[in-house]
Parts: sequence; C-alpha cells; structure tokens
Amino acid sequence: MEKQIHLLNELLETFLFISKVQNSFIKIDLRNVPISNVLHEIIVEIQNIYKEKHISLSLQIKENLSIFSDEKLLHLILKNLIDNSFKYTNAKGKIEIVLEKDSFSITDNGIWIHKDKLENIFETFYRESDDEKWYGVWLNIVKKSVEILGYTLQVQSTKWFGSTFFISFNK
Repeated sequence: MEKQIHLLNELLETFLFISKVQNSFIKIDLRNVPISNVLHEIIVEIQNIYKEKHISLSLQIKENLSIFSDEKLLHLILKNLIDNSFKYTNAKGKIEIVLEKDSFSITDNGIWIHKDKLENIFETFYRESDDEKWYGVWLNIVKKSVEILGYTLQVQSTKWFGSTFFISFNK
C-alpha cells in the first residue's frame, strides 16, 4: 500500500508539473544537462526494480555527453521509456539503449504494439492490455514533455521483435 501511495503521489506531482509548464505558470529551466550521467543513474535504478526478470541490457552510450535541456523533463522522459521497456519485456528478454549526440533510442523484445494502435499509446489512460496494475498515463506525459522541449518522438513496433522508441533532440 505504501508503494502505491508513493506511485500515486509521484504521478500527481508529475501531472501538476506538466500542467504548470503547459500553462506557462513555470518556465522550463534550460541548461547543459549531463545526459550520459543521468541515463546511467536511471538505468541502475530501473535494473534494481526489475532484477528478478534477468533482462539482458545492451548499452551504446556516448560518454560525457551533455545536451541543452530541462533536466527534470529529460529525466522524466528517459526514466519512463526505460521503465516501460523493462515492464513490458518478458523475463530473460533483451533491451538495447543507444545514446548519441542528437538522439536516444530504446529497443526491447517485449510485447508488440499493433500498427493500428501505435498512435493510441500516447492517449491518456490508454492501455494495450487490461492489466489493472498500470494506469496508462506515462506515455502521454512523455509525449507532452518531448513536445515541450521541442524534440521529436517516434515509435515502431514489429511482431515477434518488440518496440523501439526514438527521440531526436534536434529542434
């Protein structure tokens, strides 16, 4: 119960933050963000949560990379995409994370998203499955955060191979 309260509180704080940014109540704080370091911290945190799944992780991270961004929004985007990949990848599955100067991608061999439903995954409360453990809001928040920062987000999914989320940092 304590974990659920923490998750709901985090969700509420995130909604409030995104709402404030979208309605210009607060400005995004653009600065050089050490994205390589942020990404490594998130990966360690997420791997600890899903360690019982024994997921194979391939990392291609350009080290000492910084980008001009809002650290809080960038962290939110990366954490949620990585968490989703781990969440929807079966035990002993595979995830590949690539960070380059102008882009980030995460590919998993988890559940497949039918091409007719790819756009739906960004709608609030949309869930591909009826699993009541998940709320169906984070991808909507990720998409809004990406748009606020002026980045682009693409997703591809292939039957039997899983999904790839790709962010271009170019504006």
